[in-house]
Amino acid sequence: MGTVKYNYGVKVESINAVNGNMGSLELHPTNGTDSTTITSPQYHLIIAADGLRSSLRSRYAGHQSIHATSLGIESSSQENIENSLENHWEHTRGHREATKIENREYIVFRGNAPKLTAAAAGEDGSDSFQTWGCSKSMRFAAVPFRHADEDLEDDDEESNSGHYSQTDAFKERQKDEEVWFATINDPVFIDAYKNSNSTMDAEERKKLLIDAFGSWHNPVKTLIETTPAEDIMYEMALAHKHNASPVFDIKTIMDFERWKLNRKNKGNSCKVTPIIGPGPGPILVFIGDSMMTIDPVLAQGFTMAMESGASIARSIERALSNSPAYSPALLRHELGERQVRRERRLLHLLRSTELVQRLAQPNGFAIFARYFVRPLMKLCPDGIKQGVFNFMIRYSLGLTGGERDTGGKQ
Repeated sequence: MGTVKYNYGVKVESINAVNGNMGSLELHPTNGTDSTTITSPQYHLIIAADGLRSSLRSRYAGHQSIHATSLGIESSSQENIENSLENHWEHTRGHREATKIENREYIVFRGNAPKLTAAAAGEDGSDSFQTWGCSKSMRFAAVPFRHADEDLEDDDEESNSGHYSQTDAFKERQKDEEVWFATINDPVFIDAYKNSNSTMDAEERKKLLIDAFGSWHNPVKTLIETTPAEDIMYEMALAHKHNASPVFDIKTIMDFERWKLNRKNKGNSCKVTPIIGPGPGPILVFIGDSMMTIDPVLAQGFTMAMESGASIARSIERALSNSPAYSPALLRHELGERQVRRERRLLHLLRSTELVQRLAQPNGFAIFARYFVRPLMKLCPDGIKQGVFNFMIRYSLGLTGGERDTGGKQ
């Protein structure tokens, strides 16, 4: 029922040509030489997966939303937009915060190292771990990434289209790995990152990283050493203040944008010129980093993106299966219910992330964390620390109180 279109290799500028419950995307090629504007087909549902600096998020998100922060579920202005354009609706707190990107003031390194041997791992090394340093916002975490052993090829010749065929190249990429990340706010790395004229290359960065973490416990040094320098990703830690909720009123926001442009050209006395055509326009849903970029404290950003994709698929499937014909109202209702479930899951993750962030990278609360909390943690028996850590991870995943998004089935 219907078609799916995947737009890639283009920059999404805006939504236009709104007609009823549908709308098109205005696209531009990203090859740097072609300035042609491309108008996509009409869509009922647009899923934005355009990353941290999502143009759709910056333009349409947060005007009227309910969203999760580490403090709980919050709401932006709930004004009736059509009756309050003259009251500076464009300055609602929700939209300002939805477009805000916060710099956490430290560098994140990420890498995938070859699977460790038992000898290389040492007594600490075969499982997930996260270790905090005492200065420079230093942390190191690693998680084993293991591939399933079963053969993905279908034994039925009729259905074996080759989509899941395990070619030699596929099997080569399927090797077990150790996924790791490290954080540090050393000015040497930060200045090199911010300076576009820096001469520091990948090998030099790797050497400095080994110098910084080389004295840490096994297998920290081994993981860095066995990861090719050019494969170690390196970036400033950036994060959104809160998540971007689905947008169900695209046409109203477009009416507002037109009013704002008219006011700029004609003065404050201008009236809104409604966009031709009834209906709210297409549904806009955000996924992955465009929904919310989170501090890499618990290494769950990728997990959240996969969960979001699966939950959107379930919601669409349920909305279509519950009606003999496509119902825009039913899909809007289903995606609204999905958002409530996702907010609970996200709230748990944000609370856990904020707690670990304050302990591992203390700012303002540094004296209390350094001279009271951390010494107390060092004196605590390993069995208790392991139990607390396991509970926190389960809480962050939404597994402690029936909060996990299971598509509406608790």
